Amino acid sequence: MDRIQVELEKNDLSGGMADANKVIDLKPDGFQGYAERAGLENKKGETDAALADFDKALALNPNFAEAYACRGLAKRHKGDLDGAVADYNKAIALKPDFAFAYFNRALAKQAKGDPEGSFADFKTANELSPGKYARPTKTPVFPPGN
Repeated sequence: MDRIQVELEKNDLSGGMADANKVIDLKPDGFQGYAERAGLENKKGETDAALADFDKALALNPNFAEAYACRGLAKRHKGDLDGAVADYNKAIALKPDFAFAYFNRALAKQAKGDPEGSFADFKTANELSPGKYARPTKTPVFPPGN
């Protein structure tokens, strides 16, 4: 798995995909291979394939907060804002200090037209991970598509 992360950081998506596929071949009942491959597919813009692999990972491990949050990203990119918020909610329920999930739920809420909810989540993300997420001084406005 570490090698897949290194390849992802180097933007070697094809190498990462090959490694993720090997992990799945070696351990088809393991959730991590599917989650890693889904992340790569999402980065490549293969959202439907990513969603299918996130679903498989979550069927194998329904307590995998990171997979819910990343599936939320894929859903948000497809325009399924309600589905994205539901996945972020599940991720936060499983991991209440998950700043990434709060931040992305803030983006989905903003896109849904809920600036107050967005601001609250943005603030929580910043409190949980100071300096990683910009601190808004008023209700944030995000560009379309974020």
